[in-house]
Amino acid sequence: MSAMKHEAAADRKFRNAVRIAQGHLQPSLPAGLFVTDPERTPDLLETIEALPDGIGVLFRHFGRPDQLKLAPQLGKLCRAQFRQLIVSADPLLAIRIGAGGVHWPARLTLAATKVLRSQKLGIQTMSVHSVEELRRARCLGMDAILVSAIFRSDSPSAGTPIGLSRLASFGRNAGMAVYALGGVTSENAERVSKLSGFASVSGLGEVYRPEA
Repeated sequence: MSAMKHEAAADRKFRNAVRIAQGHLQPSLPAGLFVTDPERTPDLLETIEALPDGIGVLFRHFGRPDQLKLAPQLGKLCRAQFRQLIVSADPLLAIRIGAGGVHWPARLTLAATKVLRSQKLGIQTMSVHSVEELRRARCLGMDAILVSAIFRSDSPSAGTPIGLSRLASFGRNAGMAVYALGGVTSENAERVSKLSGFASVSGLGEVYRPEA
């Protein structure tokens, strides 16, 4: 399959996944999340411009100057596209660029607790890898959790895949919106979206492939 045909097929499948997920998620939440990574999503703005409607952006800068420099442009682009923007682990940056919420890695539960005692900055999401982390997210009043890893992933931090049955179990017991992360691609996003929202790093990059 040519690169152009692959992009078109990936776009179609992700659009269908968005439609399915929107049927059971709250209207205020995106159906899917493009999770950025400085190494694995290098063409950040170009990729976001190509994303289907209904997919938000979860921006992770990891303290890198090049990513922080892009942040104002990212905020402007997401506003222009009416795309939900969530900033990871940086509530001050979220406020500065007009993001719609903050994401908290599970290891930052204490920091999240301190921030949320004073104010709630839009949508709040948290990473979850276990039942104990789910309990913490619930106690903090999170709007949504990102459960991983669902499928085998190239991410160096990905653990053993839990599969769709465990994802369904999280969905039944979460008491909040659930997004599946880890190995989500255009080939499985439609199956995932029947159970939860979906989140992807390199998988959503399939809709944009720079010319060689």
